[in-house]
Amino acid sequence: MLKLKVIILMMTAMFSGTIFAGDRDDVLKVVDMFYKGDHEGSAHFRKLSLHPNGAYRYINSKGEYKEYTFTFKDGNADKSYQEELLSIDIYEKVALVKLRLAFHKKKEVEYKLMTLHKTSKGWLITGISWGMGITIN
Repeated sequence: MLKLKVIILMMTAMFSGTIFAGDRDDVLKVVDMFYKGDHEGSAHFRKLSLHPNGAYRYINSKGEYKEYTFTFKDGNADKSYQEELLSIDIYEKVALVKLRLAFHKKKEVEYKLMTLHKTSKGWLITGISWGMGITIN
C-alpha cells in the first residue's frame, strides 16, 4: 500500500508540473516586464504587468501599514538594485513569486512577494509586499 501511495504521489507531481509549465513561463514573463518597467521607468511595461486595481503593501520604518495603488506613469526609473528570483508557486489561477533585491550601493537586502492572478487578459500582478531587515538562516 505504501508503494502505491508513493507511485501516485510521484505521478501527481510529474503531471502537475507539466500542467503549470506554460503558466510558469507566463508568470516569469510578467515579472520580467515589471522589472523592465521599474528599471526603465516605463509606463508601457508597468501596464503590461500590473493589474489596474492592484497595490503595493508594506510596513514602514515606524511599524505602520502603508498601501498605495499601482501607477502607470513614465518616470521614476530605479536601477539601484538587482532582483533575484527565489521561487514561484502556482495554484491554478493564483501565483506567489518570491524575490530578493540586492542594492548596488548598500548592504541591505529587500525581499518582495508578488501575488499574481490569471485574469481574462492573462497573468497580472495584483499585489506586491516587501520588507527589509529580514534574516534568513
